Amino acid sequence: MTLAGGCGAANWATAPASASMPSAISPASSSSTPWSEWVQLDSIGESVVLQLPAQEAARQQAAHDFACPVAGIVAVQIQPDSAYRVEGCAHRGTFVAVDVYGMTDRAPDHGGINVMSTLRRFILVSQGEPTAALAQLAAHAAELQLRVNGSTQPVQVGDDERSAIGPWIDLSRAAARDLPCPQESIALDVVSNARAPSTFLAVGCGLRGTFVRDSSRALVITARVSLAGAASPAP
Repeated sequence: MTLAGGCGAANWATAPASASMPSAISPASSSSTPWSEWVQLDSIGESVVLQLPAQEAARQQAAHDFACPVAGIVAVQIQPDSAYRVEGCAHRGTFVAVDVYGMTDRAPDHGGINVMSTLRRFILVSQGEPTAALAQLAAHAAELQLRVNGSTQPVQVGDDERSAIGPWIDLSRAAARDLPCPQESIALDVVSNARAPSTFLAVGCGLRGTFVRDSSRALVITARVSLAGAASPAP
């Protein structure tokens, strides 16, 4: 698969479906409270809509964030249904999905029926902090009155969701420092492995870098490869 790599395109080995980032909150047990169906929703911009195909949801979120017509947005899959490299209107970035789960009787087009719901939002992880995007996701969860299954406790959006996308944000910053290359010009991939530490990959400005976490959990570069030539040792 080929992704834009900032200063030039690069061959990119994508992760298998099992390597996609975990959801921030796991669905609650279904045994406590019955529901008629499971409704999947998207938080896009300032709106909540019935869930779109993942690529289209990422494109529409990027159109909102980049102030660009949807027709001008191109999204390339990094990890199936959960991470996309998006470009449009002279902007580019990596968007990663965050999911929250809960019961609601306010799902669009469901007439007040109590349903279990997944609320998804694609978050831009390659520029700045995701504070505003997570705040909007929290506002939409509150608007839907999402609650923990089997209780009246509202679903909280915050630290867990920030932690779920934290590895991508860490990689974006480390790659910008060590390749070096502007953050928005770097293609990212975080390859999770149940039996080994995650592998962190970045491509930008003619270089590909591999990163791992050190004993202090900081990301350090272990290999830097020129896409036009041989590998150069990391400092």
